[in-house]
Amino acid sequence: MTLREVALEAGYSPGLIRHYFENQDDLLVEACRWVHRRQAGRFLVAVGTGGGVSTLEQALSALLPLDDERELDWRIRLALPRSADTSGELRKMEKNSLAALVSQISKLLARARELGELRTGISPEEQSGVLASFVTGLATNHHFAPEVFPQDSLRQTLRSYLRQISVGVETATAGKNQS
Repeated sequence: MTLREVALEAGYSPGLIRHYFENQDDLLVEACRWVHRRQAGRFLVAVGTGGGVSTLEQALSALLPLDDERELDWRIRLALPRSADTSGELRKMEKNSLAALVSQISKLLARARELGELRTGISPEEQSGVLASFVTGLATNHHFAPEVFPQDSLRQTLRSYLRQISVGVETATAGKNQS
């Protein structure tokens, strides 16, 4: 899609878009920044001052496409990989975002371990990458095959996985039908 097509689709003149963005890569980089800020904000709000597996579930659920706003974030993010192949800045941004997510998940898992909520042998460092990939995979699968991975199943799928790595705790929304 060209800048002209983006401008027309958004209802603006191409000149206005070009005033703010020199080229399509600049527009994509800014879209990526916007999505990352929104997702990081939701994640951090969910983390709050809590800890343990229930907080981890809330934080990871905040990233899943469970409403129109988060669906939009994932549509934008999933459009970016093709562009990231040619844009070093997009690739760097995605890498930094994923590294920050893995780090935050690792901290939450370490806290869950301190609370005695993780199964023996579960490594927060290893599991943090698995969970980051798991959430990204759920969102991606829902985007491309919503009939196989419907929105209302995403939280339950995450919850099910978290129960496999935890002991003696119920996750934050177990038994509740939230979306």
